[in-house]
Amino acid sequence: MNGAASLKHAKHERLVLVIDGDEFLANLFRFKLEAAGFHASTACSPTQIWQAVGTLKPDLVIVDLMLLDPDPYSLIKKLTGGKRDGKPTVIAMSRVRDEGCDQRVAEAGAALCLVTTTCTPAELVLSVKKLLKVK
Repeated sequence: MNGAASLKHAKHERLVLVIDGDEFLANLFRFKLEAAGFHASTACSPTQIWQAVGTLKPDLVIVDLMLLDPDPYSLIKKLTGGKRDGKPTVIAMSRVRDEGCDQRVAEAGAALCLVTTTCTPAELVLSVKKLLKVK
């Protein structure tokens, strides 16, 4: 779990957890979120994921759909209770958009699905701000 030190100096009171098996990408997104004034942390392994979710109580979770363990759709469903307006809010991130991706993430409870190959970190931050209703 990374980013805990940043929790003291954020502009927004909202916490974003980035779950990605690729530590480099997770930290890139965390850095951009922190630069935009959010509290942010990362989790890159199943143990870190459940520890971070239980300890940090994030307002929004970004989930990489390429996760193999745990299954990302089951993870999203567990986080949200299968409700799109569940807490925490979830953004699903995928490296490719296949047919049915939007439907599967919506059924799991994610508010939004973004494709990392076409979504810049700045666009991700804008999506987070919109979903959390912060300026």
